[in-house]
Amino acid sequence: MDRLQVQWAGTTRTFDGPRVVIGRELDCDVPVTDARASRHHAFVQVEGETWVVVDASSNGTFVAGQQITRLPLRGGPVSLHLGGPVGEPVVVTVLTAPQAPGPPTPAPPVQASAPHQA
Repeated sequence: MDRLQVQWAGTTRTFDGPRVVIGRELDCDVPVTDARASRHHAFVQVEGETWVVVDASSNGTFVAGQQITRLPLRGGPVSLHLGGPVGEPVVVTVLTAPQAPGPPTPAPPVQASAPHQA
């Protein structure tokens, strides 16, 4: 399973899942101090094989200036802005687990050659 790296306010943590809570409450996995953020502002949770950001706030969660309610995470880092399109971001990045090596490829069969006639 892929892991989730979260960076905020000079802190970096990595989570295995299944759910990471972002908000102002001290019991949050990612505690923030911005007054625009809700106590339990957003969740980043595993759905199937994908990490998904789910907004649970009063003031909204924004990515690239656009308010989101639900966002599957694919590719590189995503900056979440809590409570408005500006302010200190919470940056989430899915760390892809290395692929397990597959079975070795079998060698091609050796063909017997016909006896050599003189």
